[in-house]
Amino acid sequence: MGLQDWGVILALMLSGAALALEVRRWFEDKPRLRLDLIEDMAMVYDDDGRPKLALRATNIGRVPTTVTNLLVHTAGPCWHRIRGKWAMTAVVMRQPVGKEPPVEIGVNKTWTGSVVYNERMTADRQKGILYVGVQTTHRDKPYMIRVKPKQHTDHAELERSTLATPAPADPKG
Repeated sequence: MGLQDWGVILALMLSGAALALEVRRWFEDKPRLRLDLIEDMAMVYDDDGRPKLALRATNIGRVPTTVTNLLVHTAGPCWHRIRGKWAMTAVVMRQPVGKEPPVEIGVNKTWTGSVVYNERMTADRQKGILYVGVQTTHRDKPYMIRVKPKQHTDHAELERSTLATPAPADPKG
């Protein structure tokens, strides 16, 4: 093999490495949202006492994106969730907190949306089939997160059980 053949092989390896880097950049240079959920939100000022939830979307990608809608979904059977078919879909038009969509989320920026629970949403939350999410301009499918069922705590029963628990015995005697 001559010097010209080695030059061709080197050029081929360099172009393959450049293609691999470009493919990697193509996957990384897009908006990516991380959703955080506050299931039982209370506002410090002007809280009307209605149960609310807050959804925070953080753009952890390298390109800004726009949130077009805040969505509430009720899931059907497992097969429907896999296929992206929802039993109920609602778009939240008015929010008690946060700027209403469309909202542009820059790189490393957040947006917070909120929803007031109604009777159906509360019942669906207790069943574990309530999801909230956002629809964006860069993706056809919405970003979704499941709302965990509310954990009921009977504070009076908890207080009685703590008072009735005997103190641990002193090992020294």
